[in-house]
Amino acid sequence: MCALAVVLIGVLGSASGLALAGHAHFSTQVCGTERWPIKTLQDPAGRKLSLQTVTKTTASALRAKPIQRGLRGSRGRGVESTQYEIRARLVEAKVEDDSDIHLVVSDPVTSDTMIVEFPLNACASKATVGAKARMAAARNAFVDACGLPGDSSFMQLAGQATIRGIGFFDFPHGQTGAAPNGIELHPVLRFSSGSCHAVPAQGPPQVWFAPLPVSAGGPYNGSGDYFQLFDPRAPWQSAASHVNVFKIYPYFAGQWATPYELRALVTDLRRRGIALAVEDGPLEPVPECGPGEGFGGTAEAEAVGSRIAAAHGTVDYVAFDEPYYYGHLSNTSGCHWSAERIAADVARYEATMRHFFPNVVFGDIEPVVSPDLQPDEIAHWLDVYAKVTGSPLAFFHADVQWQFSSWPSVVKTVEDAARTRGVHFGIIYNGDYNAASDSEWTQTAEQRAVTYEQSAGGKPDDVLFQSWHDHPDYVLPETTPGRFTWLIDRYFADHGR
Repeated sequence: MCALAVVLIGVLGSASGLALAGHAHFSTQVCGTERWPIKTLQDPAGRKLSLQTVTKTTASALRAKPIQRGLRGSRGRGVESTQYEIRARLVEAKVEDDSDIHLVVSDPVTSDTMIVEFPLNACASKATVGAKARMAAARNAFVDACGLPGDSSFMQLAGQATIRGIGFFDFPHGQTGAAPNGIELHPVLRFSSGSCHAVPAQGPPQVWFAPLPVSAGGPYNGSGDYFQLFDPRAPWQSAASHVNVFKIYPYFAGQWATPYELRALVTDLRRRGIALAVEDGPLEPVPECGPGEGFGGTAEAEAVGSRIAAAHGTVDYVAFDEPYYYGHLSNTSGCHWSAERIAADVARYEATMRHFFPNVVFGDIEPVVSPDLQPDEIAHWLDVYAKVTGSPLAFFHADVQWQFSSWPSVVKTVEDAARTRGVHFGIIYNGDYNAASDSEWTQTAEQRAVTYEQSAGGKPDDVLFQSWHDHPDYVLPETTPGRFTWLIDRYFADHGR
């Protein structure tokens, strides 16, 4: 009975949380053992530490510290005798068998992760009164801000926090989120967050479909049977039942498609319950920059928005066509704008499109695994966009540069960086531009999906089957191997969905 009472108070943070007890599984192991006095400030040196002195730093800087533990498991000088304060993104949390709340955080700039731990106050009985009060207050503040994590799986989080605690070098034993040197803040003595929230459990990915229509003089011919997709009897009933979003290109929506073709498209998508997206360049062309990919600006928003509205359609999503890459990094555009300048252009485009469709949702596409656009640069762009526009991008879609063998791990890093910022992550699955046939193109795309989701552990929120290549020449029927709609069915067969 006494042990149960200890666990109840420790897991829930305070007696006021006892009403939530039915949501927790209680282990008979209440407190930890390995270097436990050090972790909970119960050791002689820990009891003497000044808790008034604070060194501000970053998670990345802590990860670079050399390991320095004391002799025979005692408290080390330097890091393990210093109280640090970091500003960090919140990633995931879980109650461990030793009753600690194990919180994984990441550096807001580099996305590098580390662990911070909130001990159970009853497991620190020999700590000073002041230390115990700080540990209890920090744990309660976390539960109040983020909610109560379970003890069977990690609760996914988003938001940022300021966290203060004592440095500690843990031994590696497969901990989730651990830094390479084992650095932790253990115990946490202060926690403050106004933005922490739990991320709902991830369901099946949202499927986007974006075949290339027959072009009017473009470099690729596209799919000759593109418009047959919008016949109610078209042979893609199974694939269509999986598709959530159908994406079209601005030159198609704003210029090439006839009013009749646009009306047929929006009518059939509405009948099938499929949302409509447009991929467009939001940047304003100016004499020294553009035109080209990434550029279109408010004039293109006007053209696309007015024609789709005239066809009685609604644009539900706009996916920006790599504005950061072409506005900031690409030599082909002649621009080297700041992220702030690019975000301001994007905001003007958004205002124009909202004139036609007030509820439209905006996200971005950027090249991933590009030598001059590393994951930390993408993370910086996501942060700047949110700061300038006042809200984060709804989604980020990776245009993967498949020629680099490191692509699975780099894409996963970007996925993690997006998710910690509350941005849905998606990946475009396509074949190679020089594929010799539809079958080669679709088989390559299928294998890439298997590699990322089954081998690399990727869990995209959105999966996009998209082509801007000559193949596939045909989208129908879904029962013929190599056809584009066949690829959608294959994806669900491969993943057991």
